[in-house]
Parts: sequence; structure tokens; C-alpha cells
Amino acid sequence: MVPKKHRLRGQEAFRRLARQGRHVHEPALAIRVRPNQMPESRFGFVVSLRISKKATRRNRLKRQLREIVRLELPRIRPGYDVMVMVKPNALPLGYWQLKEQLITLLTKARLL
Repeated sequence: MVPKKHRLRGQEAFRRLARQGRHVHEPALAIRVRPNQMPESRFGFVVSLRISKKATRRNRLKRQLREIVRLELPRIRPGYDVMVMVKPNALPLGYWQLKEQLITLLTKARLL
């Protein structure tokens, strides 16, 4: 679980990030990044019903992504809000493939 101070919460925070954030994408994942003027980076995860109608599949993807972020937090630059969005191509991927794509995205966004 990502520590509480590193979680992006509230509908308005997600909306602001969706409107004003920089977009970076890979085949299975996309992120929106925006500076937040805080001493730590915050993360939010979006897995829509389009990915799977089954909550267990959506929750599994979110759990895997949260764990990847938790382990990478010491390497991630502070001061950014990041929204991780899952695309339909992510459903058949395993943990290591998701990790590879998320690391690539964070590197492209210059957060690592």
C-alpha cells in the first residue's frame, strides 16, 4: 500500500490533473503528471469499467501498480501529482511487464 501522504485523493485533484497534466503513454498504461508544490509526489490510479467488468480484475491491476509505485518511491522525484491510467492492453500483462512499462513512463516524464 502506498503511504497516505503519497496518495492522490479527491475528485477535484483528479479533474485538475486530467485537465492540466502532461500526458505520457505506453501501449498498456498512460500517466498524467503535474507539479504540486508539495514536498512529496502523490499518485492516483484509474482502472475503468472498459478494462474489465469484473471488479476483481480491476482491483488486481490497481494493487500491482500500487506495489510498483511503493517500491520505487525512493527513486521518484518529489513535488508531482501523477495519475496512472490503465488501458485495455494491460489486462493480460503480468507484474513484471506492468513494472517495465510504468518505469518507462516515469522515466519519459523525468520523474526517475
